[in-house]
Amino acid sequence: MNQALCLLLAAGHLERIADHITNVGEMVVYMIDGVLVDFNRISRESRRHARHT
Repeated sequence: MNQALCLLLAAGHLERIADHITNVGEMVVYMIDGVLVDFNRISRESRRHARHT
């Protein structure tokens, strides 16, 4: 397998791991505070705001 393909596959796996970590964080906030949060939505809004500033 060439190096570029290995890096591409690794990047995809890391992205999936990050998605799972985000989900765990949302569950922890819900368990502790009883509040449903969507960290992905917050992140998207923050990036959108940063582009317009």
